[in-house]
Amino acid sequence: MKKNCAWVLALLFIVALLPIASTMIVFHPDERHYSEAAIHMISSGDFLTPKEIDGTLRLIKPPITYWAIAGNYALWGISPFSLRLSFILAAGLIVFYIYKIGQDLCYKNDVGEIAALILISSPQFIMAAFRANPDILLTLFILISANGFLHLIIKPGPQKHHYWEAYLGAGIAAMTKGLLPILFVIYSLLFAYLTFKKTKTPFKKIIHAPSMFTGLFIAVIWYLLIMRIYGLNSITDFYNDQIGHKITPSYLKLLIGPALFILAYLLNLLPWSAIALTISIKQKAFIKNKDHLSSLYDIQKFILIWTAISAFIFGINKDGINMRYMTPFLPLIALWLAAVISRAKESIRRHVIKTTIFIITFIIFLLTITTALIYTLINDQIWATLLLFIITSVYLIIILIEKRNKWITACKALAIGILLAFPLFDFALSPIIIPEISLKIVTQLNKIDPTNKYQIVCISVSTIPSKIKIASRGKRMPLWYNIDHKPIVDYSKRIRANNPNAILIVSEKFLPGVKNCRSNYKWHTVINKGHYKWKDIIKAVKNNNLQEYIETYGKKFFIGIPLQNHPVAKDHVTQRVKSIFDLL
Repeated sequence: MKKNCAWVLALLFIVALLPIASTMIVFHPDERHYSEAAIHMISSGDFLTPKEIDGTLRLIKPPITYWAIAGNYALWGISPFSLRLSFILAAGLIVFYIYKIGQDLCYKNDVGEIAALILISSPQFIMAAFRANPDILLTLFILISANGFLHLIIKPGPQKHHYWEAYLGAGIAAMTKGLLPILFVIYSLLFAYLTFKKTKTPFKKIIHAPSMFTGLFIAVIWYLLIMRIYGLNSITDFYNDQIGHKITPSYLKLLIGPALFILAYLLNLLPWSAIALTISIKQKAFIKNKDHLSSLYDIQKFILIWTAISAFIFGINKDGINMRYMTPFLPLIALWLAAVISRAKESIRRHVIKTTIFIITFIIFLLTITTALIYTLINDQIWATLLLFIITSVYLIIILIEKRNKWITACKALAIGILLAFPLFDFALSPIIIPEISLKIVTQLNKIDPTNKYQIVCISVSTIPSKIKIASRGKRMPLWYNIDHKPIVDYSKRIRANNPNAILIVSEKFLPGVKNCRSNYKWHTVINKGHYKWKDIIKAVKNNNLQEYIETYGKKFFIGIPLQNHPVAKDHVTQRVKSIFDLL
């Protein structure tokens, strides 16, 4: 079992997340950019140039992420499953890889296992795993590069494949998300130089021309091709996305930004950061540079300095602390925390971890009760009961597992409990906090136009047509009218000229954009129940109209069927229809 533990944890992580990742519930707005570009690549055959939904160039990110999605779409068709499959698998590989790095480099079998357990129970890592954006792929390739460099710097006799991991991994990472991997290579070479200087090791130990030139070629080839096709100005958007629009010269940011980012790291890795801190206070668990522990000390030093650099870079981001930016650093920080935890006495470790399990179990119990009460309030007692049963059963099993004597078993119980509970809560609360409208729209379209005869035009934010394409599994491919106008313009003339027979999907916010042609359509309303506000819920309870509030509150979308074409509306052709818009 111990021999296969890395694969078991990786597979458990994939199996736990894949069902939820295969739904529209966890859709992140940024995913539309990568999905749309992948669809365009397949339809046009141009796999070099990513494009937005409206056909404009999107050159701010290199193509690896788009290719990962396009490949799945080509194999499996358009769906939430194929959108996110590559990213879930990449996350599983990261879990496997960090286990192996800890096992190979740290001379302690449990370091890699604890690091993998920390990762699979990190909320940020879990969320990154089921989002179709570059974060998790970047994390994988930087981790591969880090493994190569750490072997080259620390191991006395590195193998040839470690050079390829170090430089090729960084090159592919640069083809995934730009400049951060280049900075990582520079940092690793500088760290190697300073380390070799102390040990009087020749710097040429880390030089390997074939892998270095191959990695560099992969890192820059796409950018060179884009500049040749679209000119030097094409790289401006990429520069602004990576540096120009990110960095702020604020002195206050320089002072407190990095500290806040480090604090965010610690909060993001709870409860493991708290466990490591508690253990360090009870016993000096930080590694000292002596004897067989010197390599572990060097690894921790490598990770700490790289973490400090990342905190400085992203701490001065003018948009504030963004949890997404932490993802590429989480595996190495998990390895560092694992090294701290593994060095403590077993009695201390077990006591701290058992206490943590008790606290986490209590928190999860409170969250479960709260979620069940929310569902009871909105008249869904069946789901409330089911949720209570599932999470209570899971945690009873976890507690029973934890009762075994080995402290590492307690670690597994804690990590697996969080891994199973977090997606369940996300799945349970998303329909209330961030309800999904696309499936409701697709269901209504299937009733209105079952043969998919009519073109569809969306007048809404660009997320909606992208979600409709995915939710309908590519059967509905709506056009999108660019609505980046303030104030909202009238689209009536454009509709009559270009898409007079199309079905319209209009969000409530953009109703004024179709005011001059609304009488030409029969309208159906789709209410996206949710986005509830606590103060409104309390007010509704006081007024004894909670059910009415639950049923009617939410964002509204309107589906317009052209009267002259649609069979459902033929009887209304000669009538002037009083539309839903006049009633609002």
